[in-house]
Amino acid sequence: MKIRLVLTATLVVAYALFNMAYGPFRTNVQARMATGQVSNDPATAALARAAAQNDLLITWVSGILVALLVLIWITVLPTLLRLLRDNGNGKIHIIALVVMLFVLPSLACAPYKKDLLEEIAPNETAFLVPLEDTKDSQAQFQSVQYLNEKKVAGKRVTIPQRDLHKGYMPWELEYIPTMKVIKVDRTPAVREWTKATDSGTSANNQAFRVESNESIDFWIGGVASASIKEEDAATFLYNFPNKPLAQVMDSNVRNMVQKILFNEFGIRSLDQGRQDKKVIFSYTEEQVRAAFKPLGLTIDYVGGSEGMTYADPKIQEGINTVFAAQLEKSRQEALKRAQEETNLKDISVAETAKRKVELDADANAYRTRTEAIASADALRLRGEQLDKHPSLVDFEVAQRYKGDVPETVVDGGGGNLPGFFLNPGRRTTPVQR
Repeated sequence: MKIRLVLTATLVVAYALFNMAYGPFRTNVQARMATGQVSNDPATAALARAAAQNDLLITWVSGILVALLVLIWITVLPTLLRLLRDNGNGKIHIIALVVMLFVLPSLACAPYKKDLLEEIAPNETAFLVPLEDTKDSQAQFQSVQYLNEKKVAGKRVTIPQRDLHKGYMPWELEYIPTMKVIKVDRTPAVREWTKATDSGTSANNQAFRVESNESIDFWIGGVASASIKEEDAATFLYNFPNKPLAQVMDSNVRNMVQKILFNEFGIRSLDQGRQDKKVIFSYTEEQVRAAFKPLGLTIDYVGGSEGMTYADPKIQEGINTVFAAQLEKSRQEALKRAQEETNLKDISVAETAKRKVELDADANAYRTRTEAIASADALRLRGEQLDKHPSLVDFEVAQRYKGDVPETVVDGGGGNLPGFFLNPGRRTTPVQR
């Protein structure tokens, strides 16, 4: 019996010493094992999840202690129960033993340790970092490489916990997490900074106030969109810790846009600024995108919105008056051009008609001249034939003679031309003698 008591006392003391020695390292060991929950190896992930939910080493040592105590006392336990029963107050002793074995330990139990679960959405990138670690590990947190090593995505993670004693009794404690999940929401953020209260991302005046080189103040609205790439999440977290993307857009990005717009409009006149708005915003987009990409933020676009609103309403009225005058001038010029085109059209029609008359007259003259030439040529050819063949005259007269008396006789004039009769075919009635 004495040997069993000595062994029992030795095991209890050894267990207490082990707890005292292992206690300071328990948190770090549990935290390091818990990071394996994001491993692609199922066995490693399961072991790490069990380590996060329970202290595996303490559980195994406690199991070994209970097993050894059972082996030490299992053979004498029936004898002890029989002695208690044979005693006059055996039942009372047995009840007391049961109370000591079951009731008293239950009164000294610590609070139930509830698992802390953290879910990571598909649009989030998470980093599982220890809250309690060595000084060197804490210093590594200040690097992007360290954050990349702690990156997790699209999983449910169990947060390990440790005991925090708050009193003298063993059960006066609570559980606090030893690791923390830091999330970066990669959802794109779209912002519209306007002066009007019924438009834009905010009801407040968020337009950019700038001035021209004539010191004329005005507001101009803007729009922008940005996102965080998966591979840039650690860089973004390092540069903007605990700052959501929308807040970065409304502070860091907006301030840089304000600076660039102020400088660009400030070196231009008011008229030139109105003409160069597109150029200015294109330059602003280029500069902002180049500045924030190394910080883990991808600028999708930066552009203008809402137009220019002048601080002095009279300037806008003057611009409207000038624009109305220019519009009226343009309208008058358009009417003048239309009338000129109509006049040119009428002139063209008149010239076309005149040209047609001239062409018709030329055609008629040409036709008359052609016919006269043809007639003259015909007469000339006939004269030449008659000159060559005088007998043709008599033959022609004979052909045309119808028994009438000629009205006119033409002499050949004494030349080579023969005489001929005019109207030989006309019949007359002979005179009765």
